[in-house]
Amino acid sequence: KTGLGGATIKVFVHALTDAVLPAEAEVVDRPVAQEIITRIGRVLREHSESIIKTDGVDVLNDLLKMTRKLIASLEGNGARFRFWLNTTLAFLRAGSVPLKLFGWEYLGELIRFIKTNRPPPSQLAVVGAGASAVNGLYQLTSGDPDNLQWTKTSEEGLTLTIFQCSIEGQGNRKWWYISHADESSPGTEQDIDYYKHEKPRGKHPPRLGWEVCDNEGEQGKDPPPHVDRILERPADLVEGPRCYDFLLVQQVVEDKVIEDIFSGSVHRQVVARSQDFLAFVAQMQGLTKAHLEHVWNTCRDQSEAELVDELHILLVRLIAELDADLTGHLFDIVRQSFLEGYSTEAMSFAFRLADDRVLDHPGAPPVEGPLATSVFSCLWEIVRHPALSPPPPNLKNARQSIQTMLRDLLRACPEADHHVRLLTSCLAPLVDSARTTSTELDEAVVIWNIELARFVLDSCAPAALQTLVETFAAEQSLNEVLYTEFCAWKARCAARQRAAQGPGQLQSPSNTASSSGVEPMTLVSTGGGSGGGGSGLTISASTTGDKQLGARL
Repeated sequence: KTGLGGATIKVFVHALTDAVLPAEAEVVDRPVAQEIITRIGRVLREHSESIIKTDGVDVLNDLLKMTRKLIASLEGNGARFRFWLNTTLAFLRAGSVPLKLFGWEYLGELIRFIKTNRPPPSQLAVVGAGASAVNGLYQLTSGDPDNLQWTKTSEEGLTLTIFQCSIEGQGNRKWWYISHADESSPGTEQDIDYYKHEKPRGKHPPRLGWEVCDNEGEQGKDPPPHVDRILERPADLVEGPRCYDFLLVQQVVEDKVIEDIFSGSVHRQVVARSQDFLAFVAQMQGLTKAHLEHVWNTCRDQSEAELVDELHILLVRLIAELDADLTGHLFDIVRQSFLEGYSTEAMSFAFRLADDRVLDHPGAPPVEGPLATSVFSCLWEIVRHPALSPPPPNLKNARQSIQTMLRDLLRACPEADHHVRLLTSCLAPLVDSARTTSTELDEAVVIWNIELARFVLDSCAPAALQTLVETFAAEQSLNEVLYTEFCAWKARCAARQRAAQGPGQLQSPSNTASSSGVEPMTLVSTGGGSGGGGSGLTISASTTGDKQLGARL
């Protein structure tokens, strides 16, 4: 209260530590010591910025380390959790970048503390395993900290178990397995193993990083699964290990911590440190659509390219922790931003998405249903838009990477509905161009849509391609659209040639340089008409490599 400097407070805490921590500390009045710690915490939260200014970052750092050691010796886990929760959130909201970085450091420790003290979940969900019998809900059948086990019975009557096993030659290390454990000798070579995790962190099965067991006698199949903890929110959020994670997320939401962090003045180092925190909030189902919008809008408001890139990395890697609804919403807001003129920002996000291949990540939601509609609509809007040509230097190879990602996603899509929608958007401009012989028509736009149509056809799995061709043959007569547009283009070429030659001049193949750059050619129908799939075309041109002709062929 009297404004003691950080160095003086540090000496005071050091003296208190000497009085409390030794064995003879039993004579110390512990309630008094706890009250002093509470007051020190208040000083840290309210006066840390002034301590940094007067005494420097090192003094504050030493003070925090000593206080952490002291509180660990005096308080129970509940008071310890509350002390560091309040202190960490205060630092995150501070205006000083060094204090914010302290906040991120202690937030990481707080999350690790929560995970360490978290009781084992009563249910685990195994999702996405290539060996389909493994997928499903597993119930906790052994809560022994040294022998945790979750089991389920498959439709074939097979009992599958998630458990840890000591590995010979690995010291005290244990690997997690998903196996059909031998009833008489579990954890031995008699087990039938499906998946394993060799580098676990923490006491419970990791969500990601599982590997396929495919040696002789093992039955794992690609892809490996991810293992999700089923959240069980207690009816009353009282202080205790079962509630710590819910209490942290509740405080974060109520105090609008995410909104404060991602403000207009966000620092690049802060963004880089926020990945684990946002992943934790997402895993606890505390992340909302409004939070995603807030982070994305922060991208739109920045001029520093490196900061924008950090924000895009953050959002892209967060997808592995989001459900399908939130992931779809993220793609919807990126697409909307693109339509509103933020084309560079949207393309940069999509480029990072393609570079990280995060949609192929085992933890990412499968691209199907409404999510597939959002993903394809967003990426298609970016791919088909010619406004970023040439793109900024940092996005030089972006379009090709995004096209490759979109093509792979479309090829993995077994149904043709999305292909139909995309191809329809390509053909609409071709239908319009087939109706005009105006020399003012931008042929580059027509060619671009022809190339996009070819891209969609090339991006079809065989079953989807057959459905796609049949659909357009029946409903839109794809052949007729292309043939009619070809004829209209020929008429436009002739009109441009006449306009270039002027009145009274004879047309001749040697004097036909046109504004469209297209050499004269002849188009002869060899039978079969213009629709239904029976057109035969004989085309001659003095420049067979012409882009306009080549694209149409």
